[in-house]
Amino acid sequence: MSVNIEMMLGTMFGAMPGAGTWVFGFFLHLCTGVIFALIYAWCFENLIHRAGAGTGTLFGLVHALISGLMLGVMPAIHALIPEQMPGPGMFMSNMGAIGVMAFFIMHLVYGAIIGGMYGAVLHPAAHHLPPRGNPRSTP
Repeated sequence: MSVNIEMMLGTMFGAMPGAGTWVFGFFLHLCTGVIFALIYAWCFENLIHRAGAGTGTLFGLVHALISGLMLGVMPAIHALIPEQMPGPGMFMSNMGAIGVMAFFIMHLVYGAIIGGMYGAVLHPAAHHLPPRGNPRSTP
């Protein structure tokens, strides 16, 4: 891919492109992946009370929409774009239709993997829980 996400992330804080900057960007990309996985897990447990590959794929779509919009504003927040490195465009649109498709597929696969690996939720929906306490009092 002509867009180097790791280099783009590594240079966001003013560092010039280089091997160390790429490694830093790679580390940042891994960290954001972990953060998003934790957000998915919190949503599985506390919002929808279920997980699975299909559910994760839907979360991956939301993730792609948010990330794709952020890529669109990257030139406004990144000092080196577009003067020294190409901007990715919204949803990787500067790479054409293949870039947009790859962008969405990668996020949908990420979501499916997170949802599929998550397993059973620990906090099932409230309507599946037994009632708290005994509503009938016994003499």
